[in-house]
Amino acid sequence: MPARWTALAATAALAACATPRVPARPALERTSTVVATEGPQAIGTATEEGSLQVVARGHYGIPILGKSLFWDGNGSDHDFGFGGYGYYYVADGIALGAGLNATAFKVPGADTYGLEFEAISRFDIARYGTTRVFWDFTGGWLQSTDGIPPGGTEWNMTFSFGPGIDIPLDVGQSLQISTIYHHKSNALGSQHDRNPSQNEIRTSVGLAWQF
Repeated sequence: MPARWTALAATAALAACATPRVPARPALERTSTVVATEGPQAIGTATEEGSLQVVARGHYGIPILGKSLFWDGNGSDHDFGFGGYGYYYVADGIALGAGLNATAFKVPGADTYGLEFEAISRFDIARYGTTRVFWDFTGGWLQSTDGIPPGGTEWNMTFSFGPGIDIPLDVGQSLQISTIYHHKSNALGSQHDRNPSQNEIRTSVGLAWQF
């Protein structure tokens, strides 16, 4: 072999040995990313259609002496009690519900006790951040151990209306405070001697839970 071909072959061999080896790139690992589609649940109780609330609350009633609005009021007995209520939201911000409360009436002599069943409609009327304002309408039946007011009958029909406020406490829990106008009467007529009626301002404080 000519000397020049031998030199070229030697040069090529040296170049091949001097070329650094490039390590093979590792195969890319497949990764999966979970995208959160829902944020953290807001505190308080929901009022969207289909929501359900249960409320435990206590109340205190202060009588309004004489006629108020359109209704006579002869009773002057303070009362207090506690009860449980359920609300189902048939539309956003509109609920139908019912409840039962036990009440003690501070009448002369021994106290009188009663159970009152109420049907309720509730409407959200304003919202300030997570706090909301609602308006309740109720109609019910009161059965007591003696005539209420004194001189009346052991049974009475009731109705009430007024505003309240819902203050969120935690996820699915809130504090509810309301002040309503409450009327009870046996509806025998204003001229009937056994139809004393009572109007009162009733303030309630309760805890609500979402289910």
